Amino acid sequence: MIEAFMSKAMQVPKEIARECFKGFTKNYDIKNKVSEIKVPTLIVVGQKGIGTPIKCSQFLKREIENSELRIIPDCGHEVKGFPTPGSC
Repeated sequence: MIEAFMSKAMQVPKEIARECFKGFTKNYDIKNKVSEIKVPTLIVVGQKGIGTPIKCSQFLKREIENSELRIIPDCGHEVKGFPTPGSC
């Protein structure tokens, strides 16, 4: 079922998907609650990610006590596990 959904989702033009996502997240802002996270947290971001800039992950690192930030080189938004450079 997930594969079928992903197959259909990948057919949507990027511009349309981007506009839909903007509308969905327009009023979703929890920056003031991030510091309430009190468990060890691993933050993983791809170096080449466009949708989630590194500066957002750096913000999380600053705000979440006992967090670790890993920036995966040569990788975009879809970081799967801990790939080796160039495998994304």
